[in-house]
Amino acid sequence: MSENIRTPKLIRLLIAGFIVALLMASPILLIEAKAVTCYHESCNNTNPHSTGCDVGAITTNSLTNGCTKVELRKSTISDCGTWWARTTNKSITLWLYANATLKYHYFVCSPGTIAPGYKVYTNQKYGSGGFSACGLVSSSGPICTMYYSNCVP
Repeated sequence: MSENIRTPKLIRLLIAGFIVALLMASPILLIEAKAVTCYHESCNNTNPHSTGCDVGAITTNSLTNGCTKVELRKSTISDCGTWWARTTNKSITLWLYANATLKYHYFVCSPGTIAPGYKVYTNQKYGSGGFSACGLVSSSGPICTMYYSNCVP
């Protein structure tokens, strides 16, 4: 009789273990589960993080120049289809002003200095490509204008 009790417990443990292993091996399933709050053109000039379009985003191009790292980011979520620029303060110790510019579309500036490793990013723009990201971190600032140096691609 104790064998009959152990068999269902063993099966339940095996099923639970299988489910945990499946979830751990499939991060894509978890990424796609978050709903986005915009669709294509309605994503224009919105925050990629607050809309959910940044989940699983990729960097298509980047460049590092001194304390400045500039990245062109792309949403991998088909409902978004958006791009944005991100600039990182790569200094080890300096708090610096930062600007990120999605060339000809949007820019963002830090109103104050940002800590080493911190990032600023623009709003997003829907499109199939052809975008450029530019940016700068500097001790002179704030840099609150479209910035067209340190650009990728």
